[in-house]
Amino acid sequence: MRQFTDDQGTRWEILQVSSDTLTSGRPDFLPAAFRNGWLVFDNGVERRRLAPFPAEWQGFAQDALLLLLRSAERVENRRARRTGPAESGQSEQRGAT
Repeated sequence: MRQFTDDQGTRWEILQVSSDTLTSGRPDFLPAAFRNGWLVFDNGVERRRLAPFPAEWQGFAQDALLLLLRSAERVENRRARRTGPAESGQSEQRGAT
């Protein structure tokens, strides 16, 4: 794991996920670009993934890490995905009465 601060002052943690660390043990279920692992950029509010990624990323300077961050794809927060529809359904029911 590595940390860096972007040009906006946001602190990011970078974690490398490898096919060895996958709990499913079945990387063939993943999209082809992710089968050899990916980088996760997480700032506590937003999460991004990058695959494929340079093998030597841990030695990169801040500027190079920022370029990787900008190339990474934003991913939806799993908790928001689980609670989102239920919350919106509740608000619709409240509005209907």
